[in-house]
Amino acid sequence: SDVCSSDLHLFATVVRRDPLVRNIVLVDAQGRVVASTTALASQSAALPVVSEVLRTGQPVVSPVFAGPLLNRPAAVVAMPLTDDDGTTAGVIGFGLELERLPRLFSETPVPDGGVITVVDRAGRVVARNQDSARLVGTDASALLVANRSNLRDLDGVDRIGVQVPIGRAGWRV
Repeated sequence: SDVCSSDLHLFATVVRRDPLVRNIVLVDAQGRVVASTTALASQSAALPVVSEVLRTGQPVVSPVFAGPLLNRPAAVVAMPLTDDDGTTAGVIGFGLELERLPRLFSETPVPDGGVITVVDRAGRVVARNQDSARLVGTDASALLVANRSNLRDLDGVDRIGVQVPIGRAGWRV
């Protein structure tokens, strides 16, 4: 549970080098902030995902929200940190700037006119390979229907829709 300056330097280096990660927070088993790369740590520790990880010992991904650092769509990935006996000793949380997530799709082959959209469990767009800046954070719950043809997409184009769940995140692609 001891955090030293080299740990904080490592976190700051990750945030500086990876434009997707906007903040890293360490929280102890009582929900107190141990370390953070920003001054917004108290807000991060109060997020329901941190409480859920402490309660369940399982990783949790937040719904999309307006990030406090840049007022852009964001999400938090929170994961348990365990002791040698498997007890949850704390949580590490990564604040992600979602408008930068589409870069992960840059090498994914997509047919002409095709799109990749990632939607959280609340039905909000987390990422999209086209029109990301305009559509991240918007309501896409109408897309959360069984796989079917003739699906009206967010940009008004009729497409064939196929959904794939993303494990524990509760997101769908």
